[in-house]
Amino acid sequence: MNGFENLPEEIGSPGQHTACLSLGSNIQPAVYLPRALALLSRAAGVVKTSACWETSPFDGSGPNFINLAVCLSTHLDISALKSELIASIENELGRVRTADKNAARTIDLDIIVFDGRVIDPALWERAYLALTISELLPDLQEPSSGHSLGSIASELSALQPVILRPGFLPPTS
Repeated sequence: MNGFENLPEEIGSPGQHTACLSLGSNIQPAVYLPRALALLSRAAGVVKTSACWETSPFDGSGPNFINLAVCLSTHLDISALKSELIASIENELGRVRTADKNAARTIDLDIIVFDGRVIDPALWERAYLALTISELLPDLQEPSSGHSLGSIASELSALQPVILRPGFLPPTS
């Protein structure tokens, strides 16, 4: 199962692709996450969003991240989605890339699942990815074990500290 069976019908429209993105911020996330969502909404069809989750940075230094996931319907292929839309939003919102992959950032947008295919294998290993994406695609199956993303998210969240942040983002119109 690719997990997209329970999403709205417009997801499967001809010429449309479905992408699940991870969004994260640990520099003014209450400012940058809503801005990123608004920019995504202008360029693609935002079908569904997850709740927000708070996690500590991988290296343990710096402010905590707020993470969420969004499912998009877009005419862009994966290459254009990354190079045109994601890069544009990250640039507009002041994302600075450094040699430190764990550096604090205003916004981080990553494609995790595209047209039912897992693009980032960290999905199966990191609680913040598994939890947010599982809210959108709970039945997505890990290929080697056959376990659902929902069950993997439960296991990972017991091992890696995460805090649900309900109401972190204002309601979307």
